[in-house]
Amino acid sequence: MAMRPVARKAEHDGGYYESLRLSQHEWPCGPSHERLSMMGVYYEIMKPFEKKWACYNAPMKAAQPNGYDVIMASGMLGFLLPEKIDETWTESITLLGDNQFWDNCQKSIARSLKCFIDAKIELPIKEYLYTILLADPENPYMIMNDNYCGDGGIPGYIFTWLVPSEHTQSRLPVALAHETNHNVRFQFIKWHNDITLADRIGSGMIF
Repeated sequence: MAMRPVARKAEHDGGYYESLRLSQHEWPCGPSHERLSMMGVYYEIMKPFEKKWACYNAPMKAAQPNGYDVIMASGMLGFLLPEKIDETWTESITLLGDNQFWDNCQKSIARSLKCFIDAKIELPIKEYLYTILLADPENPYMIMNDNYCGDGGIPGYIFTWLVPSEHTQSRLPVALAHETNHNVRFQFIKWHNDITLADRIGSGMIF
């Protein structure tokens, strides 16, 4: 019997962000009480998604200082970069770590996948790794998208990012359903770097 597809949360919720916030002050944290490197923590967040970043030609770490890597690529997309995380983000980090919020998001992905299963569509990908990240409210891309966004274009991996608020957190499960559609669509076409707007629109209209 074929394994049913499942959504799996990247295991960090708000924890890594709290480490990043603390590292701004060089406070000791972690099991060995070593001072954390902000960049090292951020690379740890992104490591499970290395294959996704590789499809975008974004290396985990730059080949040379200040070169192109996942941190620079993240900033372009509107993710909140490590150096911007300080005490003003404490409330947002708390909101991001809310268990009920993550549970609602997980259920949204699961419901979306079930629609395909119920329609007798066999999905090649069985595990869907997703995460929810903080977004930069000053990034033009986030302003344009009402402070929440998603990317499900690489099969098996889903990113969403937001500036936490009652509005954005209520909308994110809907965005995840949309991104799951993208994720399924691109399981049935070969990825290439010149994906067209028509491909993107089509993948968002599966249901």
